[in-house]
Formats: sequence, structure tokens, C-alpha cells
Amino acid sequence: MKNSLLLLCLFLITSAYSQTKLTGIVHYESGISQQNIDNYFSIERKTLKNKKRIAFMDNLLLNSKKIASTLQFTLNDAIYKVNKKLTIKDRGDITEKMNLIAAGGLNKYYQNRNKNSLEIQNCITLGECFIIVSKFKKWQLTQETKKIAGYLCYKATTVVKLNKKTINITAWYCPQIPVSFGPKDYNGLPGLVLEVQNNFRYFRATKLVLNPKEKVRIKKPTKGKRVSQEEYNKMSKTAWSKIK
Repeated sequence: MKNSLLLLCLFLITSAYSQTKLTGIVHYESGISQQNIDNYFSIERKTLKNKKRIAFMDNLLLNSKKIASTLQFTLNDAIYKVNKKLTIKDRGDITEKMNLIAAGGLNKYYQNRNKNSLEIQNCITLGECFIIVSKFKKWQLTQETKKIAGYLCYKATTVVKLNKKTINITAWYCPQIPVSFGPKDYNGLPGLVLEVQNNFRYFRATKLVLNPKEKVRIKKPTKGKRVSQEEYNKMSKTAWSKIK
């Protein structure tokens, strides 16, 4: 019943906004989650025996820089990408490289509300360009709220499987801004996602500009072979097996 009332309110807000040309730019920062750091130092670190491995993990978790990224959106579509590009210098710093890749790397994340779809352009991992197509995530909505950057946000949760590991995801979305977009591949909620936390990483909005003076133009990535997420996973698995 509570979820039904919430969805009704969100529908009414969305209808009001649909009469206008809502656009915006969201600036995010991301980094390694405190949960990941706490879990490593309280449990995992004690199980490691290789000193070089311990030193690497200590450096990765304690000294990684925050990564800046940007989401541009209209009512119907959006695109997310990391601001900084990998340089020759960064490629020599494995911790910086891993941090940038975890935040989105060189990929472009195109999100379309009408098709309920996410299209990720990846031209790096397999040596050629692919556009990986999938659907928006499905979420469990809750009544829990908190304010982020001055906006009232609601909590939503979901669970995904990655390499046989269970990833718990918590997102905070703002019904006041009725678009289904968020950082990276965190989308599908009845409001703009301003914060995400999972087992490993967090994304947090640091600045939000609604209806900026300069027109927001969403350029959909077109270069690359279109494949499903399942097809791409199979190709990646085959490629890695050949390397090993």
C-alpha cells in the first residue's frame, strides 16, 4: 500500500515535469566504499601471506584518489562518463588505472527512458568497439529517506551476481527530479539517482545543475557492434581463457 501511494505521488510529479523541458548535469565523485575498506582490514588482510599483495591492497584502499564523472540528461535520455581519461602516466600506476576503470573508465553509458535500456560503448576491453545492450535494473523501493545536496531522496535496494559473488546495492533517488537515470549503470528508479553504495564502491552527487543555460545535447554512441550483456560476457570469458 505504501509503495502504491509513493508511486502515485511520483507519477503526479513526473506528469507535472513532463510539461516542461527538464534537462540537467550531475557531477559525481566516486571512490572505494568504507565497507570495502573495513572488511579488508578486519578480515581479508589477515588471510593474506604475500607481502607484495598486502602492500598493493593497502595502497589501493588507502591512497586511491576520488574520481570525478558527469551525467547529462533530458527527460528521455542521458549519458554518463568519467571526466578524466587514462594517460600514459596513469597506465603505469595500476591503482589509479583500476580506480578509473571501476568508475567507468573510457566507456560511455547511454540510458534511454522510453526503451528502458542501457547501452554501454566499450572500445577497450576486447580490442574493438562494442555497444552492450541491457535493460534498466529492477529495485525494491523503501520509505527510508535522507537529504543529499539539499534534495529529499528515497532509498532503494537491489542485488546482482558478479563472478559468483553477491553484490548488494543501495541507491538514493530523488522523486523531485523525475528521470530514471544515474551514474554508470545505476538506473531504472522513479527519480534521479544522487548516491549509490555497493560492497566495493560509492558514487555521490557533488553538484547538480537543472535546466542549464547551455543546451544539454545527448549524443548516443553508435560506433561498435551491438551485443547483449550475455553475449559480451561470453566473449570476455573466451578472451580471458586464451590469455591464461
